[in-house]
Amino acid sequence: AVSFLIGCGIATAFGFAIIDAVCIGLALMFSSTILTVKLLPTTNLHHGKMGAACIGVLILQDLIAIGVLAFIRCLAGGDGVLLHFTLLNIKLAFFFIVLILVEQFILRKILWQIERLHEAVFILGLAWCFGVALISNSLGLFYETGAFFAGVAMARHPIALYIYENFKPIRDFFLVLFFFTLGTRLNMEILPEIFWPTAVLAIVFMLVKPWLFRKFFIMTGEKKEFSTEAGL
Repeated sequence: AVSFLIGCGIATAFGFAIIDAVCIGLALMFSSTILTVKLLPTTNLHHGKMGAACIGVLILQDLIAIGVLAFIRCLAGGDGVLLHFTLLNIKLAFFFIVLILVEQFILRKILWQIERLHEAVFILGLAWCFGVALISNSLGLFYETGAFFAGVAMARHPIALYIYENFKPIRDFFLVLFFFTLGTRLNMEILPEIFWPTAVLAIVFMLVKPWLFRKFFIMTGEKKEFSTEAGL
């Protein structure tokens, strides 16, 4: 909430429209999960307290981001925003429950049968990820929501760590493409207009976010040294 208010306030001060300022504030509420995961060593990520705390916060932010995306989609739908938002959240919850049941009673049994065939496990993991993402989008949700839910459902299986390790090259490949396409969509003509707002927002959030996370971890009872490192 604090990040949203700061981002929205700065954007408004630079003359952005209210709806644009709100979108900027919402976007700056969240941290980059993929970059944090890449910066954390694998041992710390899976076994260390620091990694567990950081990933826990990021997953919570991802869940909130799904809700925000759902709300934005409902706003674009016009009238009956509250009704559409409620129905969409019910659909999300039902979809996730179905995925958990499918993983528990179907996917898990298949994985136990082919766990020694590493190539088959790899292909099944890809099929599960992309298949669920496609189904999610066809239901009016998002590709990203489906992929995230597919990963959470599979994380309950002991073989999830093996799949994670083998998906790293593919993850990094698509990450490169993501940042490349992000760069190609940048409109250089408006760069002079957005340079100073972007610079101010970047500097403020590089200073404020670590402090906010440090305070959050201290409030939960963590030591100051741990809280400072986790915030950074």
